Amino acid sequence: MLPMIVNSNLARGAYLMSKKRCIVKNLDAIINLGSMDVLCTDKTGTLTENKVILVRHLDYHGKASLQSLQLAFLNSRFQTGLKNLLDVAVVEYFEKTASELPLYDENVPTSTNGKDIGSGLTAAAVTFASRYQKLDEIPFDFVRRRMSVVLKDVSDGQAMLVSKGAVEEMLSICSKIVVPCHMNPDAIDIQMAVEGQAIPALDTLVRTNNNEIQTLTPEMISHLVEMNKGLNVDGLRVVAVAYRDLDKVKSDYGISDECDMVFAGLIGFLDPPKESAGPAIKELLSLGVEIKVLTGDSAAVCRKVCQEIDLPVKSIVTTDDLVGLDDEQVAMIAREATIFAKLTPLQKSLVIRALKRSDRVVGFLGDGINDAPALAEADVGISVDTATDIAKESADVILLEKSLMVIADSVLMGRTTYGNTMKYIVMAISSNFGNVFSMLVASSWLPFLPMQPIHILVQNLLYDISQTTIPWDKMDKEFLMVPHRWSIRSILRFMVFMGPWSSIFDITTFLFMWFYFNIQSADNTAGVTLFQTAWFTEGALTQLLVIHIIRSPKIPFFQTIAARPVIASSLIISVIVLVLPYISVFRELLTMVELPAIYYAYLVGALTSYFLVTQMAKLMYLRLFNACRCQFKGNLYDLYGGDQVVSKHYNSE
Repeated sequence: MLPMIVNSNLARGAYLMSKKRCIVKNLDAIINLGSMDVLCTDKTGTLTENKVILVRHLDYHGKASLQSLQLAFLNSRFQTGLKNLLDVAVVEYFEKTASELPLYDENVPTSTNGKDIGSGLTAAAVTFASRYQKLDEIPFDFVRRRMSVVLKDVSDGQAMLVSKGAVEEMLSICSKIVVPCHMNPDAIDIQMAVEGQAIPALDTLVRTNNNEIQTLTPEMISHLVEMNKGLNVDGLRVVAVAYRDLDKVKSDYGISDECDMVFAGLIGFLDPPKESAGPAIKELLSLGVEIKVLTGDSAAVCRKVCQEIDLPVKSIVTTDDLVGLDDEQVAMIAREATIFAKLTPLQKSLVIRALKRSDRVVGFLGDGINDAPALAEADVGISVDTATDIAKESADVILLEKSLMVIADSVLMGRTTYGNTMKYIVMAISSNFGNVFSMLVASSWLPFLPMQPIHILVQNLLYDISQTTIPWDKMDKEFLMVPHRWSIRSILRFMVFMGPWSSIFDITTFLFMWFYFNIQSADNTAGVTLFQTAWFTEGALTQLLVIHIIRSPKIPFFQTIAARPVIASSLIISVIVLVLPYISVFRELLTMVELPAIYYAYLVGALTSYFLVTQMAKLMYLRLFNACRCQFKGNLYDLYGGDQVVSKHYNSE
């Protein structure tokens, strides 16, 4: 029955989680969710709205720069890789802004060399894009943290390399910078142009008009870094744009061509915090799940978002802090930090591995190609239905809504499933251990079989049937408030401690039948049958009663009560046990006899005593072994305890 009960628990857990918009790919992940005490998550789309909008396009002086916007648009428009939210935001902003500005010529064709270049853009954006032909592309990677396109101006044949990427990485390939002069039209806010003030024609790339190309000095770099930090503190994600005019066109371009660039400006993006993130984080923290943010964004941006959603930040670790550290040092840093910024995909998995090494059960929420290693490394990988294929393939759980509140609901379901699974395991092994012990005592003392083999089979069958409703049982609220972990050692300890208590009452029944009914010889056939029927009844009822005693550390029927299906199954099976000797067909088939009234008086006393003794033994077990490592309001709630993590990287004790 163990496989059936466990799988029924997991199947019901998966069904209930699906109603909470969480699809389980790997059933073991349900238990892992209940054990999870650290959730690592990306920032974008989880803590934020995932609706990135472009709000700044700045030059060296921090003024609005049309040139920076134009270059960013060309890079985002012509790159053919997986367009991220930043690219979409650039194109959408440029399209909207272009439609509000005076154009050089709106009646240009929407194709170049027979190829459509509109892609739904407004005529204004098409006008600008139609002036350029793409020659080559240098894709993005997480080491360079930038990408480039090579374009040719179809009007004069001039080719140029346009790059966009992280500020520090872009500065490393720039040797010059565009420094706007006074009264530079580029420095005029776009909104001023909408109000009627003159600006350069949008379909002409602003290069050196009223701009001065200067050598990029260390002082200028420091100024730009500080400007970037200021934007980050305001919660803006920032990328830099740069370009280089190419003297001659060649057939192939590579990373080595990203050099001697002209720094044009900064592009700032805003991704507002998600309203549901704050309450969800509060809920997860109340459930004992620590939140850590693993992101490729800057530390300042992430800190700003965490402040707005009330996520406490202990410390911040950046990619440079992890370089050169051994595993133990990484584990020490990972335990204390809340934000891990500017991480590469491999560093994300490194942090998760370090947390697991610190005996934490780690979940990771991610949806990008770069999240696949971390999803595979985590004890429970969580992705969303809109994620990339490789992310969904690496995940154990798929969310139909990218929300931490869905994860909080799933954690509760995981703990409920874990608790109900553990109920059956400890009930079954402790009860069976007691029965085996009782049988050993009886076999060494009694001159006859204490129970027929068919009695044992029927008793186990009835008990197992009563257990089939456990997946529908409920857990105490206090149990759900803390993570729980599997421990073989604790289960065995519980079995050895609790099992013999039922044997005491079995032996008491033996003594009662031996002395009161004088059943002391195998020759007394009728007496032996009475003895066997009596032990069958007492053993079955104590097994049914122990379900309610062990299911919670609280006092059953007074402080806690099982779910209706569990109560109903216990009552039905109890009635069946009591009436079997009185139904002739079963009485003959099972070799039973009707029990005398005096036995039922004894049975009531025995069951009452059994209830009281096992309840005290349960409390004694909790106190002696400090079985619950986690406490809620001063009371112990985990009946099984232990410190072994249930994990797909399981290492049995």
